[in-house]
This record gives sequence, structure tokens and C-alpha cells, in this order.
Amino acid sequence: MIKPLLATMVLVTALTGCSRLAESRINPFNWFGGSRSEARTAPAVETVTVRDSRQLVGQVTRLSVERTPGGAIITAVGLPPSQGYWDAELVPATPDGLPRNGVMVYDFRIERPLEFQIEGPPRSREVTVGIHLSNIELASISRIVVRGQVNQRSASR
Repeated sequence: MIKPLLATMVLVTALTGCSRLAESRINPFNWFGGSRSEARTAPAVETVTVRDSRQLVGQVTRLSVERTPGGAIITAVGLPPSQGYWDAELVPATPDGLPRNGVMVYDFRIERPLEFQIEGPPRSREVTVGIHLSNIELASISRIVVRGQVNQRSASR
């Protein structure tokens, strides 16, 4: 009678300690939380060298960072003004493609349609793009930002 009671008490105590691990920074599922939208404001002075003729997507609607065994997959969903936009890509905003002060910024670039397209409902205009970052690249990144024309979304550790 005492052994099952003792075993139950030990099990309950051990399971209570596991809840702390689920909320800790050790748990890889907590490394990047959900994204949040931020309004974009133009800096006072910014020197921009055009390396890509594609335009920024109108709005970034979703951003997620999913852990993989070798790193993470960053997925962003953008909403262009009409259907027919193509050749989407997350392009590093810095010339060398490296993070600045732990922040990695990507521009969500997309090509205009070749001919006139109808606007259509938002769901039919969504464009999804992704990029893989290795664990080595993630080691120096604490925040990921994806920029569009009117907003940007970010995910932080």
C-alpha cells in the first residue's frame, strides 16, 4: 500500500517539474515566438543601393519560424495588390547578408504581373515564400524581421 502511494507522489512531483521546462528557454520550441506586425516608418536618412528590381510586397500578413534538426525555416506570407505577382523571395536587407546587432532583416521582394490582373479576394492573392537558415546562421540571430511596403513582421527569441 505504501509503495504505490510513494510511487504516485514521486511521479506527480516529477511531472510538476516538467512544466517549468516547457516554458524555459532551453526548450527549442520556445526559441522563436509568434510574429507581430509593426508599422513601417521611413528612417530620416537611408542610403539604398538597388540590387533587385523587384518591388516589396504590399503587406506581410504572416511570419513563422519553424525549427528543423539542422536550423530553422522562415516562412512569410505576403499580400500583393492584385493577382499575378510572381518570383517572390526573401532577400537580406544588408549588402553582406549578415545580421546587425542580432537582428536579421529580410525584404519580401516580388515581381509585378506581366499583364493586367484582377484584384480578386485577399485569399487568392496570397504569396508564400520561405528560406532555410542553418544552426550556425541562427547562432548570431535573436530577431528576424520581414519587411513589406506598408508593414513589417518580426519574430524574436
